[in-house]
Amino acid sequence: MQLIDDDGNLFGAVNVIDALAVLLILAIVVAGIAVVGVLGDGGEPETRHATMDLGTQPDYVVDRIEAGDEMPIDGFGHNLTVTDVYVTTASGDDENGDTQVIVRVEVNGERIEREDDDPIFEFAGDRLRVGDDLEFETDEYVADGQVTSLDRNGPELNVETTPVLLESTVSANTIDEISEGDTVEAGSGTIAVVQTVQSQPVGDGEYRIRLGIDLETLQRGSTPTFADQSVSIGNELTLDLDAYSFSGEVLRRGTTDLNVETTPVLLESTVSANTADEISEGDTVEAGSDTVATVQRVQPYPVGDDQYRLHLGVDLETFQHDSTPMFAAQPLSVGNTLELEFDTYSVSGEILRRGATEIDAEAEDTTVELKLENVDPDVANGLDDGMTETVRGEPLATIQSVDTRPADIVLESEDGDIHLREHPTNKDVRLTVELRTVETDSGIRFHGDSLREGDDVFLDFGTMSVDGTVTTLNVDG
Repeated sequence: MQLIDDDGNLFGAVNVIDALAVLLILAIVVAGIAVVGVLGDGGEPETRHATMDLGTQPDYVVDRIEAGDEMPIDGFGHNLTVTDVYVTTASGDDENGDTQVIVRVEVNGERIEREDDDPIFEFAGDRLRVGDDLEFETDEYVADGQVTSLDRNGPELNVETTPVLLESTVSANTIDEISEGDTVEAGSGTIAVVQTVQSQPVGDGEYRIRLGIDLETLQRGSTPTFADQSVSIGNELTLDLDAYSFSGEVLRRGTTDLNVETTPVLLESTVSANTADEISEGDTVEAGSDTVATVQRVQPYPVGDDQYRLHLGVDLETFQHDSTPMFAAQPLSVGNTLELEFDTYSVSGEILRRGATEIDAEAEDTTVELKLENVDPDVANGLDDGMTETVRGEPLATIQSVDTRPADIVLESEDGDIHLREHPTNKDVRLTVELRTVETDSGIRFHGDSLREGDDVFLDFGTMSVDGTVTTLNVDG
């Protein structure tokens, strides 16, 4: 049979021109189906940028994720391309030790116009919105992630170096491990570096520590985040460094400067004679390899019962918080109590002054008369002119004269009459004593305490001690 006969019919049945027309129509229909398959139902190609949280991933996956990774979607002409990668340690409640990965991806999808509503963005035949889950699959790895943002902004994540100052209380073992230059690693990169360290003892083998750290943070809204933790003042941040873990409160953001200053203070305390003997100028308080307190001045005063009132001038390495210097967790305000642990002793005292290690006053001699009543005769007879109270080689009190007379006693007769008689043995003593005093705005001070008529004064002459009442007080010019 001829393919085309003399009348122009194909196989003697269909006109050739008609057959070509049918084939053309079929080609157009097939092409239309293909276009609909690629673009969807009337969609226009559109590119968006999405941030995807891939959650925690094992290291072998983290090592493979990089900018330029691409995932095409067969049958749609759509694709995802990684444009930026941020890795950080897993959040504090994740115990698997994996790394958290966040990527920025370029999404080539399509914009679908709708008659009665706003247009939508589709990818791989489905509408794509914030909160949706996507599977990202390449020849090297497969990872599931959640879309946390979808917009027309650029291809880069908002990653910055954020300096912070953290504060916490740690053990002595931890304090020995911490040093400047310590890092936090995630994937193949460094995401945190310790820049400054300050530690101060707070007692019971614990230390108050402040770390200035540069963090690689991801900006979410107006707040930087690190390891899925908000880096906001007052929030707690947990960092896993090589040899230790550190969890601390954010004191400051935007600086690692500790504002360390030397702050002189004068403390007043009551200590035993043994402790008073131990204390020396130059004694120090150590924290790790740092000296945080140094004794500049020591002045003990006897107060009786083997106890001493101690004035201790100390230079402290402090942290400036607002306008108040801090030592350990204690603001150094006058009237507050501060505890210091030295190698062989500890002192807990009230802050008398800040900014100086001694009372701002010139020493002078003050002559007083003391009354001692009903004194044992051995004590009375043992007091003599020239006897001196000396502490650490400094004379604080010297007897100028001694006046002894029998002590008076009051007796009641059988008929109820009251009689004043001399005691058969005990004595009343009047001592004139020159005291080493200081004149302050609030008056004269002796032994670190105020000195007025009627006050009791304790004196320790080494071989004996006495307690008398000031009856007359004169200041020598």
